[in-house]
Amino acid sequence: MNLRQLKFITITLCFFLTFSMQCINAQENLRDAEEVAVSYMTAFFHGDIETAVSLMHQDTLEDLRDIFLSELNEAKSENRETDFLSKIEIQIDPIHLESMNLHDLAVLLISSNQRTGSSSTLEKMKQVAVNVEQSELVGVNEAIVQLKIAIPEDSTVPSQVAELFLVNKGDVWRVK
Repeated sequence: MNLRQLKFITITLCFFLTFSMQCINAQENLRDAEEVAVSYMTAFFHGDIETAVSLMHQDTLEDLRDIFLSELNEAKSENRETDFLSKIEIQIDPIHLESMNLHDLAVLLISSNQRTGSSSTLEKMKQVAVNVEQSELVGVNEAIVQLKIAIPEDSTVPSQVAELFLVNKGDVWRVK
């Protein structure tokens, strides 16, 4: 074997090893995204809103706040602020709502939304099982995870599939 052939084989082998390591890393990254997606959806259905919110991306929390405050300000301008807050079962001073941190406000809003559901629906939600159907990386730091939401058999609602978009920032996956 001459030097040229040896050099070619060495370069080819290095390329193959590098590519293999990138594939393995991507698969591990995707598994991490899947774990976050399952944890998020399970926490949401089981009523663990603190955990669900902690797995949400900062941009999503900001969007939730902005939409809520926009609706609150609209209600305020139409003199129906009290009715608006009472309808969503929030009994906190509106000035305090505007100054709440993103996490606490999201927990409050999502919890109030769940409280408006029937108790039998909330109990059935706690029986839901969440499993990964499929997933894919759609960029270096983005993934789409498709989840099967297995509803209890005695429910009138069939099992469903949900798709979550996740973003990785600083080696931490969050639902966006």
